[in-house]
Amino acid sequence: MSQIMENPKGGCVLAGINSVLGAIDKVCPIYHSGPGCCMQTTAADQGQSGHKSSCFVSSVSLPSSNMLEKEVVFGGTNKLRTTIQGAIDIIDADAYFVLTGCTAGIIGDDIVSVANEFTEQGYKVYPISAVTGRGVKELLYAVQNLLETVAPEIEFYEQEFFPEDMLVTEDLPYSIAVTTDDKGRSVYIVEGPKIDKMLSYTNLESEKGFNFFQNYMK
Repeated sequence: MSQIMENPKGGCVLAGINSVLGAIDKVCPIYHSGPGCCMQTTAADQGQSGHKSSCFVSSVSLPSSNMLEKEVVFGGTNKLRTTIQGAIDIIDADAYFVLTGCTAGIIGDDIVSVANEFTEQGYKVYPISAVTGRGVKELLYAVQNLLETVAPEIEFYEQEFFPEDMLVTEDLPYSIAVTTDDKGRSVYIVEGPKIDKMLSYTNLESEKGFNFFQNYMK
């Protein structure tokens, strides 16, 4: 290859879920996967989003059980339990999402039971399998509930640009012609670039716009 791709421009399901959660403040993803998943999914997320970083917790700061051979052979639920507890003790999040990689899915670790242990203690811990998709629906409902608690920030800006003022001084051509209708009444035809531009910027349905139109025609 003549070129080297420094960061992948795509990722697996685990990377996609982490990308969604990374955009929400006070949310902590917890990986139950091999030691390389955290780094690779973070690289994928940054590669396809212009190196953005989460506003709360991201990259190598993400809690991960880092499953090794021992967990693959004997199961990794105990290590997951310790990882979740450590995340709760250290990271003050509103919700914790346990995300499983391929390794945990292949050996069939029961992450739901482990997550329920913490849920019964009053913590918001949601298990999600990136292998089977189990828990994604619960994720969507949980995210919706979190977003509903966020007060919208409404900013009001004063108008700084007034097209009507600009058009008054703009020197564009226009013409006025006088003709008669079928009843012999005089009809004035005013047209040209200046008129067309004025009408494109003027809301004749508003009182201010209609008054401006009247004054403009004088």
